[in-house]
Amino acid sequence: MVLTKIISAVKSKLKVHSLKTKLIFAIFLLFAFYIVVIISNNLIMSLLLKEKINHSIINNINQTNVYLSFMFTKAKELSIDLSVSFFENENTKKLFNSLPKENIDSYDQYKAINDIYTNIIYRVRNNSEIDSIYIYSETAKQLITSQAGIFSYNSIKDYAWIQSALSYDDNDKKAFNWLGYCYDRDLYNLHSKKHLLSLISRADIINRNLKSPVYIGINYDEKYIYEIINNIKLTPNTLVYLIDENKRIISAEDKSIIGTIIDNANDLDLSNSNELITSRVKIENAGSYQRLYQKNPVTGWAILMFIPEKELLLEQKIIWITVITTLVLVSFILVHIASRIVSRYVEKPVTKLIRYMSMAEKGDFSNQITEQTQDEFDSLYRSYNEMISRIKTLIKELYKEKLLKREAELKHLQKQINPHFLYNTLDTINWIAKSHNAHDISQIVIALSNLYRSIFNKGKDYVEITHTLQSIENYLYIQKFRYGNSFSYNISMDERLKGYIILNLLIQPVVENALVHGIARKNGVGTICITASLDDNIIRFTIKDDGAGMSEEQLKLLLANINSQHITSDSGLKNVNNRIKLFYGEKYGLSIKSELGKGTCVEICLPAFEYLQC
Repeated sequence: MVLTKIISAVKSKLKVHSLKTKLIFAIFLLFAFYIVVIISNNLIMSLLLKEKINHSIINNINQTNVYLSFMFTKAKELSIDLSVSFFENENTKKLFNSLPKENIDSYDQYKAINDIYTNIIYRVRNNSEIDSIYIYSETAKQLITSQAGIFSYNSIKDYAWIQSALSYDDNDKKAFNWLGYCYDRDLYNLHSKKHLLSLISRADIINRNLKSPVYIGINYDEKYIYEIINNIKLTPNTLVYLIDENKRIISAEDKSIIGTIIDNANDLDLSNSNELITSRVKIENAGSYQRLYQKNPVTGWAILMFIPEKELLLEQKIIWITVITTLVLVSFILVHIASRIVSRYVEKPVTKLIRYMSMAEKGDFSNQITEQTQDEFDSLYRSYNEMISRIKTLIKELYKEKLLKREAELKHLQKQINPHFLYNTLDTINWIAKSHNAHDISQIVIALSNLYRSIFNKGKDYVEITHTLQSIENYLYIQKFRYGNSFSYNISMDERLKGYIILNLLIQPVVENALVHGIARKNGVGTICITASLDDNIIRFTIKDDGAGMSEEQLKLLLANINSQHITSDSGLKNVNNRIKLFYGEKYGLSIKSELGKGTCVEICLPAFEYLQC
């Protein structure tokens, strides 16, 4: 209640004072708040340090240990699964149920070993964390490996893994034994050595149906294990180890110390429960460390970590400096904002509105103001956006109206011409030409008649692609009489395009452009190639000539003319491109490539539509 009254009194006093007074009071409160924060910082940092150790590190170690337990338990389950599969497979059952002194047919032995090899290869491929699987049979006296093949006992009797596996006494009757340190030649690369962490299990103890000793090794590469435990490092110089029950290092960043007894761990009791134990130790010439270790419940091994306290304190110091720096920067920013807020709360929205209006003045109507405010500018922004949307709509409507007007004029012109009269007249000319043996004239008249039939297309807007290409061939046939043998042409079509339709009069203007502006300006004989293909439900027409071509500047100018909505032009290519985008959508149209002196290639992309006769 008292605090509420004080706040109310301060508010009533501030109402009658100027903005400058209010800002000074606000800054005073801000710095008072900073003083309180600075005084509290040491306490907070101490709590943060303790919290960091208790939560971040502990959680990381617990999660890592849980993952290792899951992985090692999975290895035991895999050993059991293999033991069962050996008895279920008739070949391996026959091998493992023979005593070492008994004779077994060599072919049966070969089949059994091959089945075992296939089995363990499959298991390794489906368990990426496993480096390899070894199977040693006393009956066969052979070591079967998933990684390097099959070895006889004599060739690997000095191999550390074999010696370790055979050292487990039958009297122990232990089905599972964990081998934490095995540094020996790599069976896959005999010139190198590698560290292995292995689960060695007795299949004949797991599955009492097997009579002869069978040793299964599920092997992990030490480098893979270290990558897992290395993820829990909190600081750059944190030391992380995996040690066995004898405090011998079995995984570490420095591979040269693997197999040695860990220093500064004489007081560790690895026989305790699986709880995380934390203590403080001093290491000679290195300072004080936080030591944490936790035993793995599956293997009896332990994760051991040493965290340099100076790095933890350094992190605390960095946090301290960061907080102070942030507070100073924030204070300057707040003071700056407080001093200019009155003068700029109008300037910023007005400037934004002017900028967007300038873009609209230049013809760019694609941008709208998305900012939302709770003042008069929100209404002003909405009015501006509505105006821009309306202008864009009017422009599109005007453009469509212009295209529709052109089409109406074309159709009106078509109606003024009596097609039947024209066809009858051309037929008469053809008959006269034939009667006078003027075969060239007859052929031209026939081609012209077919061309006009395609142009008129019975008043329909769409035409089949096959008819379009026939029309183009008629057009080029007529032009050859005009240009002589100055060019040749080639027309090809994907057979799958039969029955597909496109807009009428789309291809001829492009072919005419290639002839007039490409071939006609070339010295010598030219070629025009026209292809139609179907690819992923897209129809592609390619009109390619080896004529005069264009320079890079000319091509840029042509593309700007075709693609601009603000440039008025009677260009045939521009009209074709506009018709395509109007009827098919913005993602379809023309693309042009050209090189001066080498020719031009125009590609037309259209969606595929089949003609459906109703």
